[in-house]
Amino acid sequence: MTTETEESIQGNALDELKRKLDESEELGNKLIEKGHRLTEAGQFMVDIARTTRDAVHVYRPVRNIEFLIDGLDIHISQAGVALAHLDDVDLPSFDSTGGTVAYTISAAFNPLEVQSIVPEEDWAEARNRTSRVQEVASRMASKDGVIELMRSLGLDMAPQGRKSPLELFETANKAFENPVPGSNPATSLIPMRESIRASIEFLLKERPIQEKASNERDKILSIGRQLKRDSIPSETIESLAHQWEDILSKLSSAKQQDICREEWQFLLHQSILFLKSLLAAIDPYKLRSRLKYDPPISRRITSR
Repeated sequence: MTTETEESIQGNALDELKRKLDESEELGNKLIEKGHRLTEAGQFMVDIARTTRDAVHVYRPVRNIEFLIDGLDIHISQAGVALAHLDDVDLPSFDSTGGTVAYTISAAFNPLEVQSIVPEEDWAEARNRTSRVQEVASRMASKDGVIELMRSLGLDMAPQGRKSPLELFETANKAFENPVPGSNPATSLIPMRESIRASIEFLLKERPIQEKASNERDKILSIGRQLKRDSIPSETIESLAHQWEDILSKLSSAKQQDICREEWQFLLHQSILFLKSLLAAIDPYKLRSRLKYDPPISRRITSR
């Protein structure tokens, strides 16, 4: 039975969680508003250019052409300034920190654990609400996004006779999407585990300084110290180290467990979230192999 002190601590933690959720929603709405305005401005530029270009083929105005050229020149200049500022935003960092949040939230609000946490009369409502949390969190578990990241880092390559991390990742997803009747989820989850392991081993070799990393947690911390983007806080790397220990344990025990398809999907999404967060946190220009060829001025990329 929880004591009053424990209940007070839990209450304070929940209050802080609610404040952070409110703050996250407020900032998210501001990003959406700015995004909408930029989308509208960009779409106007595309549409007006296309329609005017089409019209010029059959109709050549006799007035205001000079003013139009001057106006377009100024508008193009302003668009260039806007894009330059957007390029300063390190979008992969949002993918990394967002992925770690999605992983933690989906783990904390797992519909499969509802019956062990809430009273029986609240099971249906709790399962419904936690399922909606999973739906939103799973948006960050973009298989295509991970494939793109893996290719950009060279994880689509493998020594002769071995499978690349990307090939193992695709095998894991295909086994879930097209299961053989009666197949064991391990046919998907074990390749996923090995894909992540191979990715981590690749990143360890790509560290400029080959420092000792004696356990799984230390491996992630070492990778983060040497290869993370400058915009990624050290707390995100700490979170990734914890998540790797968590998901590795779950994936490793999958072979011995009889799990339902819903739990299979949950573990697969958790794995994708972790891998996406880890890879998005990596600065490609800090990789040992890239440092040999890329000048320091190219260190920061701001794409995708």
